[in-house]
Amino acid sequence: AHDAALILKHIAHGGDDSLVCQAAVNADVDLSASIEAMDASLILQYVVHLQDSLPVDASEPALLASGDISVSDATVSGGDILEVPIILDLAENIFSFEGEISYDPEMMTPVAEGISWIGELSGFALELDAEEMGHIKFAGASSNAIAQSGVSALIQFQMHADFSQDDVTEVVIESMKLNGNI
Repeated sequence: AHDAALILKHIAHGGDDSLVCQAAVNADVDLSASIEAMDASLILQYVVHLQDSLPVDASEPALLASGDISVSDATVSGGDILEVPIILDLAENIFSFEGEISYDPEMMTPVAEGISWIGELSGFALELDAEEMGHIKFAGASSNAIAQSGVSALIQFQMHADFSQDDVTEVVIESMKLNGNI
């Protein structure tokens, strides 16, 4: 499980030093030629004896995921807390996810840890990096697949005092992978 946590940290923190040399080579247990959250999930599955051996060919249909991801619009005023729900619909067979969200740091600041995970996603091993202004990177993995629909996460931002209802800003899902699939 420690190896899976190191992989998630490596992903969320943009390839930091949590994996070096042989550890980085060994981390690619799905043979995709990159280190992804799915590698962490496969390691967790191996630890609980759901996988007999590693590496695993992640192109197998049993490891493919699907789902529609969206965020909804909101109207806020300066000083308000903006709650942005991340909606995951028609989700099937999700063992892992990783992604990046961007926002305008001149208009808002993330509150606390940046993202609250809801439902089955709250049981995933999770890693988050909100240190870079304007970006939140995250990764999660589980040994068990989920099939969840509805609000899966909630991001809270403190709107800056000078933000007015006439101003427009965006919270954008820049990237998102489910089980290593784009």
